[in-house]
Amino acid sequence: MDNILNVVKELCSYPSEREWFEFKHNWFEPEQLGQYISALSNSAAMEGRSKAYFVWGIDDTTHDIVGTDFDPDCNVKNEPLKHFLSRGTFPPSQTLEGFFAGESVPVNQKLSEIFLQLHISEKTGRGVPKVIEKYGRDAYEFRENSIVVKIPFRWVNVLGEDNAPEEVKLFKVKDATTPETMLKTTSKDTQEKILKLIAENPRITRKQMAEACGI
Repeated sequence: MDNILNVVKELCSYPSEREWFEFKHNWFEPEQLGQYISALSNSAAMEGRSKAYFVWGIDDTTHDIVGTDFDPDCNVKNEPLKHFLSRGTFPPSQTLEGFFAGESVPVNQKLSEIFLQLHISEKTGRGVPKVIEKYGRDAYEFRENSIVVKIPFRWVNVLGEDNAPEEVKLFKVKDATTPETMLKTTSKDTQEKILKLIAENPRITRKQMAEACGI
């Protein structure tokens, strides 16, 4: 408790609020609170601070202790406030069809604008239609606190083999590598020869390299 009081006293000693802490009396809007917390935490990171603070019961102008009616243990939409704030899926104004269509609705509009101005990020949403076009809507899994994207691994490129199937080509290992072959492959002379072969023909196959090296 003493530590909390010391933190409050330190914050109140500032002449005005900073990017990493905010004072409120009784204000409480669940959706906006989530945006505030996200912005404060990112600002704290940019300022090199380990924590950000949102303090109720302090006048944001005079910094006087005025008390508050805010209840951090309240429920929002039939769930505890802490659970509500931890959600990481759609912002309130986003729809499922809009998401699949590539509409960009950031969860934190203010933070999104800052990132755009600093060229840290670009306009979001454009990649979603591309993923759906290639893999379908099933590539997206919507969970309580997150959106998971699953990209299936469907093929392996076979460099230099013109007769490889266009859709799928899997390597089949016929024989295990023998100790003798391993020694030949890892020798300095063989490695230098492989590098020379690749320099002369970047599309050379493993089979052609093996024949050229006598392995």
